[in-house]
Amino acid sequence: MLLAKDLELLIGKKVNLVLQSGEGYVLSGSNGSGKTVLLRTLAGLYPATYSQFTLHGKTVEEYSAEEYRSRVLYVGSTTQLLGEMTAEEFVAAPLRLEIYRGHRSEIPVIDYLKKWHLSGKKMSHLSSGQKQLLALLRALTLKGEILLLDEPTSHMDPDRTEEAESLILNWLSPERSYLMVSHSGVQAARLGTKIEFQAISE
Repeated sequence: MLLAKDLELLIGKKVNLVLQSGEGYVLSGSNGSGKTVLLRTLAGLYPATYSQFTLHGKTVEEYSAEEYRSRVLYVGSTTQLLGEMTAEEFVAAPLRLEIYRGHRSEIPVIDYLKKWHLSGKKMSHLSSGQKQLLALLRALTLKGEILLLDEPTSHMDPDRTEEAESLILNWLSPERSYLMVSHSGVQAARLGTKIEFQAISE
């Protein structure tokens, strides 16, 4: 699905990585080892050099930036620059882009917002954990094939973490894959194949 060979990150580290369709992976490693840089590079947000970088057998250069980033979605650990938009506006914001014209989500967003008591709430009034939950929900409503999740539950309480993990696992399908950064070995065991960042680095 996604293959990166001799991918040299901005921090100078080289990585070889293969994400297979239908698989979930959890990336672990020490703080400062470059896990976030790796995810942002795979998402096309940071430049890099490489000998091979392909998605579905096509080189990254064969995709427009917009198309690639609609297929490979990055979800950071924090959500910023939200202004005074409501939870509904935040989740729906990407759908204004041309590439999502006519797209319909498989996820009942309104039902989840009601369940979490977030309907009509301003993003600026929400906790960090609530913002993380909405950022994850928004990504899952789009037409991504690969999710790059950077500690998506780090600010959530145990109940919300369980819900978030359930959403991720239910989203996974034979045509989809995710790579998630987590410092929890227990979470890694629940969510997929564990990858030690140092082990895939040169």
